[in-house]
Parts: sequence; structure tokens; C-alpha cells
Amino acid sequence: MSTTALAVEQVIIGFFACIWILLGLLRFAVIHVPDKSFLDQASGWSTVFLFCAVAVFYQLGWLITAISWKLEIALFSKKIRDSIFKAKGINYEYARAVVYHKASQELRGDITQDHTVVRLARSGSLNFLLTAVLMFSYGGVIAATGILVLLLSVWCLWLHYISYKRRCWRIYVAYVVVMKQPPEAINSNEILTNGFG
Repeated sequence: MSTTALAVEQVIIGFFACIWILLGLLRFAVIHVPDKSFLDQASGWSTVFLFCAVAVFYQLGWLITAISWKLEIALFSKKIRDSIFKAKGINYEYARAVVYHKASQELRGDITQDHTVVRLARSGSLNFLLTAVLMFSYGGVIAATGILVLLLSVWCLWLHYISYKRRCWRIYVAYVVVMKQPPEAINSNEILTNGFG
């Protein structure tokens, strides 16, 4: 993945983190909605504000990515990896290193694409969950809209789960092929059921 694509990914994640942070700050009266005169005066500084906002989004993106990654490990990623790799006597980190070193560029690109979906989905799940919780605290129509945001969080969690599983299976199959193991090492029914189905 190019550095630019990764930076854009982090800015997107940070933007959604900023939404729930602002909702929280407004809810607990830490900040107030600026009046029109302030917005008129600030319009001349829009480029500076945009630059600062992108920098904040980028930093928040990495923070949310790290937090959601730790939550992922605690919830289910280790179980998924162990069920695919450890159950077959293969070290996941070693297999991943072999695949990234020896597999074709196209296959590495597919695995990297899966990893992008995994990062965006797991961070989206956390961001949407926190946004929904804060929306519920407002009550009324905003709280009702929070139900939709909560459903988005659940959908992102499900997408993350299946994408992570697919990524692990893709690494496993690539490892088996790269290491020239016998075809029996790849159980196509297991892969279709658990990985790519």
C-alpha cells in the first residue's frame, strides 16, 4: 500500500472520530456552537483551519486504529488466527513474512487490500459505536438517528470479522503454495466455508 493511500485512510478514520468527539464536547458543554459573526470572521482563515483539521484527523486516525487493533486482539483475531494456523502447526507471523517475501505482487496486493478493509471496518465499528452512544445521550430525534449509527457499527464489526478471516485464509493458502506443500494441505471445503464463502 502506498504511503498516500495509508495517510488518506487515517484521515478518513480520524474524521469520523472527530464527529463523536465534537458530539461529546457539545453534549457536556465544553464547547458551544459558534455564532454567525465568528464564522464570518473565520472565513479568511479557512485554508489554515482545513490544514489543521487534516493534521488532527490524521493523528486521531492513528490513535483510533491503535485502540481498535488492541480491541480486535482481545475480541477475536487471535482465535481466528489460531484456528487457521496454530491448529495446523504453522506460526502466523512466519507465514505472513514468507508470503510477503515470496508471493506474487498480485497476491500481496490482494492481502494488502484485505488489510485496508479490516482497518477501516474495525475503526469504523468503534467510531460509529461511540457516535451512537453520544447520540443516545441527546435524546429525541438525535437519539433515534443513533439507532441507525449503531446498526452501522454492527455492520462494520461484521465486515471486519469476515474480512479478517478472509485475509488469514488468503495468507494460509499463499503460504502453502509458496512453501510447495502438498495440495492435501489445502482443504477447499474448509476454505469455502470459512474463508471465501
